[in-house]
Amino acid sequence: MLRDDDARREELCRELVELCRSIGDRKGEALALERLAIAMLAHDRYVDASDLLERAGTICEEIDDRHREASIGANRAHLNMVLGAFAEAAAGVQQTLATYEQRRDYFNALGCVNNLSAIACLMGDADRGRRLALDALERASRQGSVLYEALAFENLAEAERVGGDLPAAIAAMETSLERRRAIGSLLSVGFASAHLAVWHFLNGSSEIARSLIDGVLRSEETVRIGNPWPQDCYWSAAQVYRALGEPGHARELVARAYAMTRERADKCPDARLRATFLGLQWHRDIFAAHNEDRWPEPPR
Repeated sequence: MLRDDDARREELCRELVELCRSIGDRKGEALALERLAIAMLAHDRYVDASDLLERAGTICEEIDDRHREASIGANRAHLNMVLGAFAEAAAGVQQTLATYEQRRDYFNALGCVNNLSAIACLMGDADRGRRLALDALERASRQGSVLYEALAFENLAEAERVGGDLPAAIAAMETSLERRRAIGSLLSVGFASAHLAVWHFLNGSSEIARSLIDGVLRSEETVRIGNPWPQDCYWSAAQVYRALGEPGHARELVARAYAMTRERADKCPDARLRATFLGLQWHRDIFAAHNEDRWPEPPR
């Protein structure tokens, strides 16, 4: 369900699209369509987001607005990443990065490098993920962006985890969360904290793991803000509670993760992307735990 401010934001975006169209402002129309697409994506309306980005991209091609076209490409790549089409997402971000660097838009280029690092980690390439995260850290330092620095540390943490260095992953993720606390940002805090909780459990710190998971579940807002897969938070929490000897709580949480995954899968634009989405490792794990009571040992 949309909150009142979300519904109003969507309404304003639609009004802006119509206004720009009525006065022949095609550049403004493309921007308004892109903003409306972002609003759709934030509420898992994948088909609407894809269609709106397509319309905005077509306008940009017709009026030769390369900068807006790059931004739309970045959002299209983000949609592909959310749906699990990682190779397509990486190709899209790489193309967008080239445009931003050619135009010397170094701030948006930094965002692309962070996204490429995240995608590399999702694809299991620890070395590339680490290299890009360190590149993003250097760029963030030059730009003076604490938030992008925090996200780069998060990607570095995920790369270290993929590479098997659990203490290094924990240290990097704790640094990432510290940076976000310093600026009062909740962006992706739930996602990062849930992963950190699993890692602390694996590293023998059960009470820290419990405290982190309790904190994540205390607020729906923490779970959802900046998190393309909120179901993953509930899945991580389910694994931690099960490992701590609370199977009832774990079953409740995996049921929630399962329902959210099914709901989002049904919103995928086509059968191929639905299969890709459901084929993500954590979604396969969620289905196995929910339907067959098969859980990964140890948690992951």
